[in-house]
Amino acid sequence: MRRRGVGQSSRSYFSIIRRLLSSLTESERIGFCFDIDGVLTKGSRALPEAQRALEILHNSNGKPRMPVAYLTNGGGVTEGDRSKQLASMFGIQIDPEQMILSHSPFRKLSSKFQSKPVLVVGRGDSQHVARHYGYSHIISSKQLIERNPSCVPFMNAESMHADSEGVPRYGTEQNPIEAIMIFTDPSDWYLEIQVILDLLLYGGVFGGTTEYLNSRGQQPQLFISHGDSVWSNEFPTPRLGLGSFTSCLETLYKDRTGMNLAYRVFGKPHREAYLLAEDALQAQASKLWNAPTCSKIFAIGDNPSADIRGANRQGDPWVSVLVRTGVFNGGLNCSVDPAHIVVDNVEDAILTAMNHCRRDRWHSLR
Repeated sequence: MRRRGVGQSSRSYFSIIRRLLSSLTESERIGFCFDIDGVLTKGSRALPEAQRALEILHNSNGKPRMPVAYLTNGGGVTEGDRSKQLASMFGIQIDPEQMILSHSPFRKLSSKFQSKPVLVVGRGDSQHVARHYGYSHIISSKQLIERNPSCVPFMNAESMHADSEGVPRYGTEQNPIEAIMIFTDPSDWYLEIQVILDLLLYGGVFGGTTEYLNSRGQQPQLFISHGDSVWSNEFPTPRLGLGSFTSCLETLYKDRTGMNLAYRVFGKPHREAYLLAEDALQAQASKLWNAPTCSKIFAIGDNPSADIRGANRQGDPWVSVLVRTGVFNGGLNCSVDPAHIVVDNVEDAILTAMNHCRRDRWHSLR
């Protein structure tokens, strides 16, 4: 495992912490579930407290000493690629099974839409991720727009170029779009909102008509990978997220139709993401301890409305831990979604979690 300027006092510090870890009893076999942005990183920069925290939980070969999962509302890459990125940043080993991205639950939906036309929305390698999950009939908004650029009259034609060679003509009356899957926050809200609205209003047909929607009697199903309204990067204040994009889409849809927009959201704080995290932690507990599960799972996050609300909804054995290095950066606790534990950073979160277990043991012996 990579060491960064570790002096004698630091080595002694880690030695004490590891002795504490090794002394944990069976009832104190705990797991950790980390958010990434605002907890371990700020944009592309690793937080120094995160480096020390992960060194506590991993041995000299970079392997975890106890179950660890990474549960983020980020995405746009495969779980394997994101694991490699984070592992390289911190000098540890991370298996793809430990990484749960906002769109990871989309994998289970692929069997339903495997042979149906799907619009894939999102930055990065979202189309590659969709194919990796098993979606074989996909198209992007830019590929649709190339057929009729007048769809977005205020866009520069050069900025709309997409590789459409060999792409079937999905979004037609013969092959209407059956599902819209938003993998990540779009970078161009105007373009994506316009295309998504067109498909929703006209039965999955790009350039369709009201008559066709009425005759078909349905619209594409809409799936959204997460609902974070804001998130934290290097900028001093939180940035707008996919939840804010969805709010705009909802408002415009209701303005056009008078109806509420029907859609399904995944990611934190919703149950599906936590089930995947539990599966990852249980698999590690079985390998490390031959135990079926963790006695406690400490979910460490910076966003009360996602990380803390989600962990609190799960109940035992989940324990919510709020840090002040991201979206939440002040105050004793969040009044709307209060955490079980509030600390300054992720390193403090690890130490507090272990002390929490030792305190529980002491109380049980009284």
